[in-house]
Amino acid sequence: EETEGEIIREMARLSSEENRGFKAISDNLNERGMRRESRHWVPSSIQQILRNPVIKGLMVYGRSQKKVDPSHELIEVEGVFPPILTDEEWDTTHGYP
Repeated sequence: EETEGEIIREMARLSSEENRGFKAISDNLNERGMRRESRHWVPSSIQQILRNPVIKGLMVYGRSQKKVDPSHELIEVEGVFPPILTDEEWDTTHGYP
């Protein structure tokens, strides 16, 4: 059985290398039996995970579910969590060159 990190790296690979969307990624993982806590993947979970800076080892303060308020500065703290994705993998997954 795959670890959480392996599954997240596979999500990132499917997104960046195969240009798959969140639904296609969740369908792929479910078809392959790559489950989380015995539950099926849904597109919103894939989106939430791949957009969470924790997977690249960052803790971000000042972020909310709503749009970022320009009057509040985001604070990023590195090294709080071990990164699952490298900076390069994160950038590629998010469409940066």
